[in-house]
Amino acid sequence: MARHHPGQFCRPPRQIRNLVGAGDNVNVSNCRECFWVKVTHRTDEDILTGVVESDLFVTPLKSGELIRFHIDNVWEAELNGGPR
Repeated sequence: MARHHPGQFCRPPRQIRNLVGAGDNVNVSNCRECFWVKVTHRTDEDILTGVVESDLFVTPLKSGELIRFHIDNVWEAELNGGPR
């Protein structure tokens, strides 16, 4: 998405994404839409598990559903309830 809309979408720096962990809220992009997820777990391989907190229109996920995704899919991060 960032490639097609330069200046409108940019990922948090790697230093910030490295801090994301359980309890944080992240905005995830799956290339079809963006949505908020509450992180419940992070592996050493940068795989996150979390609960979808948004209603989605295109992606077949529901609010409250548990998903796994890579840290590179994070487009915004609220660490411990505050934006960083």
